[in-house]
Amino acid sequence: MKNLVDACTKSPQNHPTTMTTSTLTPLTSTPNTDFDFDELIHHKVRQFLQIIEEYYPENLHQLFMEKMEKPLLAEVLKQTNGNKTHAAKILGINRNTIHRKMKQYNITIAK
Repeated sequence: MKNLVDACTKSPQNHPTTMTTSTLTPLTSTPNTDFDFDELIHHKVRQFLQIIEEYYPENLHQLFMEKMEKPLLAEVLKQTNGNKTHAAKILGINRNTIHRKMKQYNITIAK
């Protein structure tokens, strides 16, 4: 089932996520009102469930949380230019947790 999740999300967990300051997108002070984050998430969940049909894994919640956590952490670190303290504050987690999750997901910061 994990291979199916990886195939659907097109985000292999074994490849390192390397960030450079040249690929940063600036944060905007006002959100894009045309973007509906909730609808995007609902759409992707529906799409995934349609693909797997009746073959539901027993750990679906854990699989989804892992797939969301890695890109969330990587993108916040990009936006903060790799500043773990600032990223931890944005995410509402401890700086040590950032370090542990970076190691877990093989996220590196290139300068």
